[in-house]
Order: sequence, then C-alpha cells, then structure tokens
Amino acid sequence: MSTPEFMVHTVASGPETFLTNAFLVETAESLVAVDTMMTVSDARTLRRHVDAIGKPLKAVLVTHGHPDHYNGTGELLEGLGKIPVIATVGVARTMRRTDDAKELRWRPVFGEEWPRERTFPDRFISDGETLAFDGVPFAVRELGPGESLCDLVWAVGTGSRAIFAGDVVFGGVHSFMNDGHTTDWLVSLDLLEEELSSADTLYTGHGDCGRPAGMISAQRRYLLHYRKTVRELAGGAVLPFEGGQGRSRPGDEGDPLHRRPGRFRRRRGRCGRLRTLVGRPLKGARNRLRLPGKEIHVPKSRHTPLDRRDPLRVF
Repeated sequence: MSTPEFMVHTVASGPETFLTNAFLVETAESLVAVDTMMTVSDARTLRRHVDAIGKPLKAVLVTHGHPDHYNGTGELLEGLGKIPVIATVGVARTMRRTDDAKELRWRPVFGEEWPRERTFPDRFISDGETLAFDGVPFAVRELGPGESLCDLVWAVGTGSRAIFAGDVVFGGVHSFMNDGHTTDWLVSLDLLEEELSSADTLYTGHGDCGRPAGMISAQRRYLLHYRKTVRELAGGAVLPFEGGQGRSRPGDEGDPLHRRPGRFRRRRGRCGRLRTLVGRPLKGARNRLRLPGKEIHVPKSRHTPLDRRDPLRVF
C-alpha cells in the first residue's frame, strides 16, 4: 500500500511583519494550514493561496501563542464555515492570557492591519497525539516553554516527513529572545534532535527552511552564544558586535549572533540591527540564568531608532 503524499506551500510575509512563514499542507483532497500570519493583509494573502489551490481547508494548526502566528486565523477562515482551530490546551491558554497585552502594544503600530477579533483554538490535542487528513498523519509534540511560553512541533507524513517547528528553530534570521526561556529552549532542541532530526525538511516560523539536523545545531549555537554574552554583560563586559565594532574571536566564527550587524545584513539580506532584539530581553535572561544582580548595560547603537518597517522590531 502506497504512502499518502502531501505537498507543502510556504507563504512568507515581508520584513515589516517579521518575515513570518505560514504553511498550507496539500493532501490528496484537502488543505491544512499551519499558522496564519499576524496582519489582515498577510492573512488575506494566505487566503488567496487557499482559494487558488482550490481544495477545501480542513483545519488550522497553531504552533505557539505569539500573534504573528495566530492573529490572521479569523481572516483566513472568513466565510468558510466551521473549521477547527487545533492546538494543545497549553498553547490556547497562553494565547488567551497574553492576547490583550499584545493588542495594547501593537495595535498603535499596525492600526487597522491588526485584526479586531482574534480566533482561538476550539479543538484540543494532547502531546503525542496524531491526527490524520486524507491518510496523512499529523503528530504533535508539546515542548513547553522555550521561544514562547508553550511551543508545539507538528510532524507530518511517514515516508517523507516534514517538521513544522514554529519558532523553536529560526532559519538564518535573528531569534526572538524576549520570553527568555533559553534553558528550556535548549532542552527542546535536544529532544528535536533525538526524535525528529531524520525528517526530510524542517519548516520554520521565520526564515529559510532546510534539513533539520543542521538547523537545530545552528539554533543551539545561537542560544549558547547568547547566554555566554549575557554572562559577560552581567560582569560588566560590552557587547563585541554592538555599533559595528565587532571583532572575530576563536570559536565564534559559526555563531550568527557574533556577526557585526552590517555584515549579517549584507550576507542574509534580511536583518541587521541588533540592539532592540538583543537588548530588551537581556535582563530577563540574566535573571533566568541566576546571574548576579549587576546592571546590564547595552551601549547605544549608532543606528537611528527602529521603526515599524524594521524586521527586528520584536513581536
């Protein structure tokens, strides 16, 4: 008996909405969406892809409770009838607990592009449970806190497998560190590496997709270097890459966080300014690493303040 096949369609937003990815998994007879973008316009773009493919949308799967991954659900489902929005109880609880604060913070930035109403999960799945659409299995793994307060990973297929990792793994862009659970995040990466690194493709919430083993390894190096930097800052050190003054040190060549902002921007063509992305979560990260209560100082960058068009304006 042949293995049911599927195809993955990637829909990516622009830098003004953080280069966010949403996905449509096309099976023999239907579509399953994985995440739904943040703004009205981006969600409508995702809906146009659904309409163009021409197969019925059977479900929306959510990877975690950051609004750039679930805000667009209502816009996507407009006029399509009752379609289940699926996540674990942990993710749904996080979404509801933080949604008002996110709207208060970001509606002034995005205005009418911020959806007036958000749609939350109405069907709940447990860690290790598997759903099937047209014979294609969708298995969920709840990782707990990491990049967000509760992260999920969806593993799709059997012979050819795809991993939808949300923001547990970023693809060549700077990671969102504000939730600060780096210890748990590293544990999640170990679990992913052990259980899922043999899959064919890892689809990330931001940036490029690729082979799981290499992407997981790169994300681990990123987090370890970030933690090392926080410890240095807590001891009074200055960020080596701040303000374009970075210098290469032995062992740092493979760490994306170490690269100078301009150099990273030229190489990747995506993200350059680091102060907002790195500076804001440093205090929380220091506390979680149980470092001494010394004031962390992040020097001012020579760059002008970030605005809504900058992809490093945190979510």
